[in-house]
Amino acid sequence: MSDLQCLDEHDNASTKYLVMGAKESYRPGSARLAALQAKSKTLTGILFMISLILLVSGIICLALAWKINPTSQTHNSTTSDFLQTKKNETLKVYLAPIPGILNVSFATGPGHTFIFDGRVLDKGPRWHINFESSDSDIHYHFNPRMNTRSIVRNFYTNQRWSTEETNLCVKPFPFHWGETFQVKVDVEESKFATYINGDHYFDFIARLPNLSDIRLIKIAGSVNMSSVTISRTT
Repeated sequence: MSDLQCLDEHDNASTKYLVMGAKESYRPGSARLAALQAKSKTLTGILFMISLILLVSGIICLALAWKINPTSQTHNSTTSDFLQTKKNETLKVYLAPIPGILNVSFATGPGHTFIFDGRVLDKGPRWHINFESSDSDIHYHFNPRMNTRSIVRNFYTNQRWSTEETNLCVKPFPFHWGETFQVKVDVEESKFATYINGDHYFDFIARLPNLSDIRLIKIAGSVNMSSVTISRTT
């Protein structure tokens, strides 16, 4: 065998060795690729657990929100029915933070208290709360007007409004744009005693008979009413 043939065989053997080594180092069962696959599986497991935790947390939050605010609605009018109350019983109904209508299915005459918690909308001109009977008479119209800084009180019967009352008896105007408030109305024998943020502001003398006929509480205008509490105190 000549020196040239020996050299060719040596080169062929070296080339064969290099190719086999390359195949060996990159074949799928190598240790490096196995390690990468293990890390990938671990990362996938972690991401799955995080997603599962977030999903469970979301379900719990929705359940709690529904439990706290069971009558919340998303439309622009809310109607809630109340069960018959007993003496000293308080029934609190949460509303969506919008105007709406409360359909009262029990007598709300003398001895009942209404508490309204809400917030005046920014730059809103006016809003009102009406205590109405089933025949559309309004026993008490409570109407704060932000632009004139007055609180109009009135009643409505036979399709006509009566004379407005606006006197605050030197008390300051209690409502402010963007701020929260509380209005409490005690329905007594012949009047609606009205408290605002804990202070007694005025009494509106009832002009219509049968205060127990009040069946609708209508809230409208530039206000977000978050809750209404009805209590029977006598």
